Amino acid sequence: MRRRPNILRAISQLAHVEKEFFEQEFIAPVVRGRKVSVRIAGVVCAMEIDPPSFRGWGIFLPVTPRQAMLDRPATLAHRRMYLELFARVRLIVVRKLREHALVVPANSSDLRLSTDGTIRVELIGEAEPFDCVIARFDGQTFWFDQLDEAIDPRLAAHLRRSLIELAEPKAIDRPGLTLGQRWAYSLAYAARLKELPAYRNETRLREALAHAGAELRDFAQSGDYFRVSFNLDGLRHLSTVNRRDLTVASAGICLSGRDRDFDLASLVGVLREGRGQW
Repeated sequence: MRRRPNILRAISQLAHVEKEFFEQEFIAPVVRGRKVSVRIAGVVCAMEIDPPSFRGWGIFLPVTPRQAMLDRPATLAHRRMYLELFARVRLIVVRKLREHALVVPANSSDLRLSTDGTIRVELIGEAEPFDCVIARFDGQTFWFDQLDEAIDPRLAAHLRRSLIELAEPKAIDRPGLTLGQRWAYSLAYAARLKELPAYRNETRLREALAHAGAELRDFAQSGDYFRVSFNLDGLRHLSTVNRRDLTVASAGICLSGRDRDFDLASLVGVLREGRGQW
């Protein structure tokens, strides 16, 4: 029986804390496809954001335990106040993808970041590949804080140029490069080699179509053929061409069995000339 007053007191305290929370605004970072997590009296609440299209740092007003409304974008001072709650981590950017980046530890001996691959950092801001950055870890997510001004930015610029030229990692000999930057470059170089055939194929198709006045939408490879989707004068067309020389295997329209007489560029001309007859 003695426990009942304690339970009632705890419930009363929880209700008081919850009431105070709903009377205040809070700062939070928002990324695509994720809710905002807020701790109320030790309980983590995952909240949907209104408007759902918002991305970045914002100041929010709680509406319910499951929903919050954007009041205004957060200032740099607000962002700084939030991030300083967490320990700093030094990282090297390997690849930047929209709002996030894949990174590696700047110091391979940092036991907090034991990994054989890359780490994801959200809201990466102005950072570019091979930049050294400061991030903060909140126990679940790494958030970009700022560029590491202690590292010469010319080193990252040199690595970006080297990657464009596809210089092998062992050929990179610029003085001052850190082990972290060399590690990041090796990973980026390996990824670029894997992507190169697809990039070259896309360039071939795009240039062939552009030469004839059409625009590539997308393509897929199947064995020795490309299935190519493209726009011509506002209309979408789908054709299959030989991967080796871009000769037409299936034009997507009736050519009376003469499909193979054309390549992708000349097919565009046929489509344009024949439009008035369809």
